[in-house]
Amino acid sequence: MVTETLKMAEDEVYYLKEGTVELDSDDGYSYKEIAVLEEGALLSSDGEEDYDVTIQQIEMSKSVQLPTGEKEDGPSGAEKAPVPNCEVVEDFVRNFLVSMGLQQTAHSFQTEWYELSVTGQLGDQHKYTVPDVYAQNRILYQKLEALQAQLKGFEKAAKDAKEKYVRLRKERDYHRMHHRKVLQEKEKLMSDIKRVKDHFSVYEPVLKDLHNKYEMATREKLLTSLERDKAIAEVECLQATLQSLRPLSHSSAKTPTGKQPLPPISSKQSSPEAKTFKSLPVEPANPYRHATTLPSSTHLTRTGGFQLIGTIDAHDYSISAVALHPTKSILATGSDDHTWRIWAIPNGEHIMTGEGHDDWISSVQFHPKGDLLASTSGDGTIKLWNLSQSMSTLTLSDHRQPVWGCSWHWSGKILSSGGMDHCCRIWDIESSQCILTLRGHNDSVNAVHFLPYSNTVATCSADKTVSLWDIRTGLCNQTFYDHHNSCNAILANHQATVLYSTDCFGITFKWDLRKNTQTALWDLGPFPINGMAIDPAGTVLACGSGSGKISLVEQIKGQISHLEVPGSTEALCYGHKADTLYSVGSTGNIAVWQ
Repeated sequence: MVTETLKMAEDEVYYLKEGTVELDSDDGYSYKEIAVLEEGALLSSDGEEDYDVTIQQIEMSKSVQLPTGEKEDGPSGAEKAPVPNCEVVEDFVRNFLVSMGLQQTAHSFQTEWYELSVTGQLGDQHKYTVPDVYAQNRILYQKLEALQAQLKGFEKAAKDAKEKYVRLRKERDYHRMHHRKVLQEKEKLMSDIKRVKDHFSVYEPVLKDLHNKYEMATREKLLTSLERDKAIAEVECLQATLQSLRPLSHSSAKTPTGKQPLPPISSKQSSPEAKTFKSLPVEPANPYRHATTLPSSTHLTRTGGFQLIGTIDAHDYSISAVALHPTKSILATGSDDHTWRIWAIPNGEHIMTGEGHDDWISSVQFHPKGDLLASTSGDGTIKLWNLSQSMSTLTLSDHRQPVWGCSWHWSGKILSSGGMDHCCRIWDIESSQCILTLRGHNDSVNAVHFLPYSNTVATCSADKTVSLWDIRTGLCNQTFYDHHNSCNAILANHQATVLYSTDCFGITFKWDLRKNTQTALWDLGPFPINGMAIDPAGTVLACGSGSGKISLVEQIKGQISHLEVPGSTEALCYGHKADTLYSVGSTGNIAVWQ
């Protein structure tokens, strides 16, 4: 190997060039190059490396301790110093301008720097690196700015929290003061109430005594009014007899005594319309009283009583009334949607719809012959509908307030109605006039009911009384005072010997009309009973309540069972053979029980 030194005359630059020179030996032997041994290599006595000596030398080198402060390199040694991340000056300036958003300045700097570099105007003294401390300072400055921004946010949050704390403290003090004031007022009111109770306890015996005297006076007043009405009726009868015995004379002629005849005296419980009242037909014999076998409710014979077999979707709003045709298998329903509808049973086929009322319909009743339907409404009117013509043939509008119910006389010529105007009106269908007004209740007449095959009409009122009226005389024959709440419904059995009445707390009475006495009481409350139905045999009384159940009273055994229904029940009726019970209510459906 030969190292040559070459010189270039043009630029006086010297450099070394390494080459290989092949030498030919005279004896023709090919020599090989022997590598020079490294320092520290151990040789044996014959000039060759010894393996055992080498192992011994390595073990000896491990036992030698390193100088103080030095540590072996490896995973357990100290961490290596970080490699400085230095930037050249142009990169530093360029990054600075970009970070400051000086895009045009950075572009101009980059262009001029590139021109100077290409033309060779930049020497080595301009191409140096920026110390790492500047880059670290820039990073620290950025972190400092971020921390300062966080500090401002924390200061603002602390300020808001302080203001909120002050506000909450003021509110706490205000509410604490208000609470103390309320406690003081409470103590004052308690002391006032105690003083008033003490003061009232002094007058309580006097008030109780006055209340008892008032009840006695009220009873005496009612008894006196009844005796007065009877006396007036007797006087009217005597005057009518006297008029019939006198000879007919001219209307302007005077009596022998020189005076005009006395006008007939009218009762306060019957209106002057009674002068036009026509004679009623004689009461026939009640066929139910002498019947040997009457259909009784299958609730007594079926295991578990009545069961729900289906429903008929009848109205969109609550149904308040239901009635069964006297001879055919059809039902009539009245609803809060101002319409009544007729349905074929048991298939539930819709037959007819009646529209004409301006408010909710409170009750519907078929004529005894089945050709007419009477409906009462909250608009204060009573309408008669001809079912064959599907139209209203008569409207009775003497009531000044909503009408709650109506009932047909057994002859079909008379209709009774009761409303919120505190009176019961008797209508002559042939003349389309109110022929009698029964006044005596002090509150709304909630229900009316003609006793079967009788000239007696029963009324119940919100004044907690039940009254029996003779429409021939317009007088009240009997009043029951045992209810302590507003009476909602009344119903008589088919034999006209028993009357049932119920009130808004579910208390139901059974009255014996032959003795005018109470014979039974059932507490079906605390919800109001809205409607009742009795089977022809008079054995099972069905009561519809606002509590979501129908109560069935077995009068012979005295047992009460219940049928669960959705919503409240407003009205009920039995089928012709008493094997089916129909109920309506707030759901707008007709529930069929069998």
